[in-house]
Amino acid sequence: MVRFEQQVADDEHTIEVHIFRGEADTSWTLEIIDENDESTIWKEKFATDHEAWKAFERALESEGIEAFVPDKLRTVH
Repeated sequence: MVRFEQQVADDEHTIEVHIFRGEADTSWTLEIIDENDESTIWKEKFATDHEAWKAFERALESEGIEAFVPDKLRTVH
């Protein structure tokens, strides 16, 4: 499995961004792990890891990190 992981934090919260694909897969999956080890997985698959990261950045910019932490409404992108 090919995998990229990055922690992202603000003054109050830390989340983990996981971008991965299986050895035989051609598309990448984007997953966010919150502070309670719960995950949000995008339904959309990505052609590259860079496209997946850009999708995360857009969501972070538009919704803020709070969209990915416990006790907040989650939406799957």
